[in-house]
Amino acid sequence: MAFSDYIEECLGSSGVPVSVTGTTTETTLAQVTAKVGTVEPGDSIEVSHIFSVTNDASSKTLRCYVGSGSTTYVQGVTTIVQGVRITKGYIRNATTTLHGFSAGSANGVGTSTNSSTTGAGNWNSNQNIRLTVALADSADIGTLEAYVIKHNRTPIPTS
Repeated sequence: MAFSDYIEECLGSSGVPVSVTGTTTETTLAQVTAKVGTVEPGDSIEVSHIFSVTNDASSKTLRCYVGSGSTTYVQGVTTIVQGVRITKGYIRNATTTLHGFSAGSANGVGTSTNSSTTGAGNWNSNQNIRLTVALADSADIGTLEAYVIKHNRTPIPTS
């Protein structure tokens, strides 16, 4: 049986830091739109990013949303200064955004005691992928240092 080629495409990336301070409202630091027809059932989305936050006891919440407002992961941090997060999710069908996992460690790599996550979305229309931060103390700073969002097309049988 022959298979189509594996395809990896970058949906968006940046190495320019984006920061927020002076508010406790959840703030979008990056947003990429996956155009309709780009992502299909069986494909995956991978979001890798580097973040830094003020090193104090107040909470900072980092989130990744994929699709119609579904939270793919939530990472709460306090005294961590900088971290790398890799979130990978799989498209089950046209109306289930992702099946992925929640944060289990600060860098998002390794085992987790948290349950896996799913999100509702409709890949028959454009879907936004957003990286956000919420600060409990408006004097704190949350910075998205860099990110890359990739789409991986799963090889399919051609014969």
